[in-house]
Amino acid sequence: MAEQALQKAQIELVRLHDEAVAANTAKSAFLANMSHEIRTPMNAILGFTHMLRRENPTEEQAGKLQKISTAAEHLLSVLNDILDISKIEAGKVELENIDFDVDQMIRQVSSIIALRAQSKNIDLVVDIKGLPKRLNGDPTRISQSLINYLSNAVKFTEHGRITLSARVIGSTEQDYLVKFEVADTGIGISPEGVSKLFEAFSQADTSTTRLFGGTGLGLAISKRLIELMHGEVGVESTLGQGSVFWFTARLGRAAETAVPAGDIILIGLRALVVDDQPVTQAIHSQLLRRMGLRPIAVQSGKEALSAIATSVENDDLFSVILMDLTMPE
Repeated sequence: MAEQALQKAQIELVRLHDEAVAANTAKSAFLANMSHEIRTPMNAILGFTHMLRRENPTEEQAGKLQKISTAAEHLLSVLNDILDISKIEAGKVELENIDFDVDQMIRQVSSIIALRAQSKNIDLVVDIKGLPKRLNGDPTRISQSLINYLSNAVKFTEHGRITLSARVIGSTEQDYLVKFEVADTGIGISPEGVSKLFEAFSQADTSTTRLFGGTGLGLAISKRLIELMHGEVGVESTLGQGSVFWFTARLGRAAETAVPAGDIILIGLRALVVDDQPVTQAIHSQLLRRMGLRPIAVQSGKEALSAIATSVENDDLFSVILMDLTMPE
C-alpha cells in the first residue's frame, strides 16, 4: 500500500515537473515573440522619426518628433530590462570569456554617459589607474552594469560630480578580483530604501518612479549578472549627501598578445563629430570608438570651432573631424 502511494506521488511529481518545464518554455517563446513584435514597429517609429527630423521641420514639429523619439527609446529600454530579467531567471544567460582592452571598455562606457552628464553640468571623472591593460571576461555585461550604475547616478544627481573608479583588490595566478565603484553627489538613499534596491521591480522610494521613471529592474539585473561573475554588489549612501554603488567581479588574466601594427595608428586619436542630430552623433561616435578613437560630439559649426580652439589651447588636437554637410547655419 505504502509502495503504491509512493509510486503515485513520484508520478505526480514527474507530471508537475513536466508541466513546469512546458510552462517555462512557453513563457520563453512568448517573450521572444513579443520581443520581435514590439521591437520591429518601435524601430520603425525611431527610424521614421529620425528621417522626419532631418527634413527641416518647424520648431514645434521638431519638439513633437523629439518627444516621440524619447518615448520610443524609453519603451525599448523597458522591454530590454524585462527580457533580461526573464532570461536570467530562466537560466538562459551565458557569459562570454574573451580577452578585452580595459581602457577601451571604460572609454565606451564613459562616452555613453558623458553627454547626459554634460547636459546637467555634472562633472564625470574616471579613475582606473592600476588596472591591468587587458583582462578576460564578458566586457558587454560589465559595461551593462556600469552603464546602469552611471545612468542612475546621472538621473539622481542635479549638480556636483560623478566618479567611476576601479581597482584590483585581490589576485591569484589565474585571475583578478576587481572592484568597480560609481560615486555621486546626488539625493542619496535612506537606510530603509537601501535594503530594497537590488530586488526586482523595487525602488528605494516608489515616488521616484513617477518623478524619474524606470522599471526598477536595472539594479536587480546587475546583481544577477555580477553573481554569475562570482562577484558581489553593494551600496553606501547617506540621504541628501550622495551614494557609492559598487560591484566586484572575478576576471581572468588575458593572454599576452601584441597589438596589430595596423591598429596602432588609430588607437587614442581624438575625433570631433559635428552633427545637429543626436541619433547621428551617437552612431558616428560609436563607430569611431570601435576603431579606437576618442570622439566628442557637438551640434553646430560654432560649437565645433570652439572645441577646436580649446583643443589647440590644451595641445590635444583633433586628428579626425566628421561633419554633416547639410547642417543648418
